[in-house]
Parts: sequence; C-alpha cells; structure tokens
Amino acid sequence: MPEPLTGFSMDELLKRAIGSARSVYIRKGTKEPRWAAVKNCLNLTERQAKRLVEWSGLDPNELVNR
Repeated sequence: MPEPLTGFSMDELLKRAIGSARSVYIRKGTKEPRWAAVKNCLNLTERQAKRLVEWSGLDPNELVNR
C-alpha cells in the first residue's frame, strides 16, 4: 500500500482538486461553470458539486476551460 501524503490535510488536497477540475465532456476551448466541471469529474449531482465548490471557497459559476 502506498505511503500517505505528508504535508497536506485531506481538506487541502480536496480544495486543490476542486480548483484544478476541468471537464473532458466539452470541446476544447469551450468554457463551462466550475461546478459543472467538478460534477463531471467526481460524478456528483449539480447540487452536491455547487456546495462542494462553495465549501472550497471558490465561485461555482466561474467559467473554466476544458
């Protein structure tokens, strides 16, 4: 079993993942709201994705590139 990551809390790792989420379901160069990218990456409902993005301190409606 791999060794656990040191120097990062689970909250920090999750916030980093949410901040870098990009969807693979849209054409390259197209933008979508961050909550939609998180929804597609983590297989969540829209409501769950929006709440998770808000929890991370980011704007769920910020447009992100693919």
